[in-house]
Amino acid sequence: MSALAIYAQPVHEVALYHSPKRPGFVALCYSTGSGRTLAREAFQRLRHDWPPTDLTPRETETLQAKLNAQKGQAFKQVPLRLTALPEAMRDPWAYIDLLPGDSPETTSIWLSQAEFSQPNRQKINLAHIAACWVDIDLRHENSPPHLRRLSPDAALKLTLARCKGEGVPQPSAVYWTGRGLAVKWYLTKALPKAAYPRWAAVQSALVKLFESLGADASAQDASRILRLVGTWNPKAAETCRPLFVDEFFGEVVKLSFDDLADAVLPIARAELAALKARRLHNAPGKQRLLCLHGGREERGRASNLEVFNPVRLAWLQLDDYRKLASLRPVAQRPEGWTNTLVWLATSALVIEPPRVSWRLVGLSHAGMAC
Repeated sequence: MSALAIYAQPVHEVALYHSPKRPGFVALCYSTGSGRTLAREAFQRLRHDWPPTDLTPRETETLQAKLNAQKGQAFKQVPLRLTALPEAMRDPWAYIDLLPGDSPETTSIWLSQAEFSQPNRQKINLAHIAACWVDIDLRHENSPPHLRRLSPDAALKLTLARCKGEGVPQPSAVYWTGRGLAVKWYLTKALPKAAYPRWAAVQSALVKLFESLGADASAQDASRILRLVGTWNPKAAETCRPLFVDEFFGEVVKLSFDDLADAVLPIARAELAALKARRLHNAPGKQRLLCLHGGREERGRASNLEVFNPVRLAWLQLDDYRKLASLRPVAQRPEGWTNTLVWLATSALVIEPPRVSWRLVGLSHAGMAC
């Protein structure tokens, strides 16, 4: 069986970046045809008739709840434990709740690309991530006409040529989603949450690299879902399928994250270290912070210290605050302890660029308050 045939099956493709040996969750998301119809009707009512002026406050609240329920039918999310993922990918339809009149031909299915410590896709609960990707939308209404006319094979050739021309490692696999390409670089080792800032920088650089080909800038975050291979795209009336798989002796080629980062980021990690060393050498008389070990002053950087990164430090501190809250029962907390911890957690989130939503703040405080 060819590689394209093997990785057209969800159970094999998903195993390239999700491991049942790791703890955590992924999200299986789907949208049904009847659900989308209800959502459109709800949107029309909200747009033209909202807020109603002839209803009492209680009637208005009831109507709002009904409209929200209708809109909720358009998109559903099923959390799956990683240990159960292989079985789920053999028959994903067992986890899909189809409404009367729905069928596989009217249903879209997506899967989260990252792994999470809680059964949701919030970045605050990110656990591991073992891939980088670019979602190229060729059929968007704002796409240039010459891109909208591209066939899947022509789009693949352009993508691979762009990688070669820019010195970017060849992707591990490229999938046709029905309306564009999902370009993926599988990593040799899953990255922990602490590596998120650098991973996000790589994602941003990849999107910029493929921007002229229609790369979707909104599809680069860790909570992103991509269409599940082997499933139907109702909007395009096509199946999501692999177009290209980079193999070596029967194994899909995976990349070291450091190698990929060095290829796409403006300055490689080794170059950055060399630059700092040159600056240190060229300014011997400049005052700087010195590390004290055992009461003795040492010049330069201590071997057990890392380069200061405020965003990474904030994420690590936030994890510590949440861990402290989970270890101390509410009944054993001193007066004011919870307020202090919540304030510290919020302060850590403020450092996260470019902005922090109140929903994210609420999730970070989950379990801290009484």
